[in-house]
Amino acid sequence: MNVREPLKGKGLRNIGLVIVDFIKENKDQSVPNMHKDKFLKCFSFMNKAYRSYCGDLQDSREHLDDFLKFDCHKNLRQAVIEFIEDLPEKLLNLLREKLSSEGLVSDRDNPIIKRYKVFVDNRLLSNDKTMITKCEAVKLILDLGMIHLPDYILNAF
Repeated sequence: MNVREPLKGKGLRNIGLVIVDFIKENKDQSVPNMHKDKFLKCFSFMNKAYRSYCGDLQDSREHLDDFLKFDCHKNLRQAVIEFIEDLPEKLLNLLREKLSSEGLVSDRDNPIIKRYKVFVDNRLLSNDKTMITKCEAVKLILDLGMIHLPDYILNAF
C-alpha cells in the first residue's frame, strides 16, 4: 500500500466526521465491519487528541503542524483509505455524494494527483467489476487529497 501525501489535520478530521455520519445513516447497509470498527476506533482516538492538542488554542497553526506528526493522525488516514477501499459500489457512490456535498471532494490542480488519476483511469479498461469498484475507490481517495495507489492496481497489468 502506498500512502505518500498526508492530509492536513483539520481536513482529515472533517472527512472523519462525514464518514462517522455516513456509517450511522447506513447502519442497515452492508458497511464492512472490520474496517468500520478500525476507522471508528482511530477516529475517536484522533479526535480526542486533536481536541486536547489543538482545540482551545488561539494560534493552532503551529500546533496543528506538530499534530500531523502524531501516529493517531497517520493511523486515521490509513483507516479512511481502508474503509473507502472496502465499500461496495452502491455505498461508495453514496459516500462520494456525501463528501462532495460537504465540499471535501474536489478536482485538484496538483499535477501529481492528476497523473495518478490518469494511471487509475487506464486500469478501468478492465471489465472486472471488482477492479472497477476498487479503481473508483482509489479515485475518491485521490480526490480527498491523498496520494494512494494500492498494490492490486499497480499490479493489474
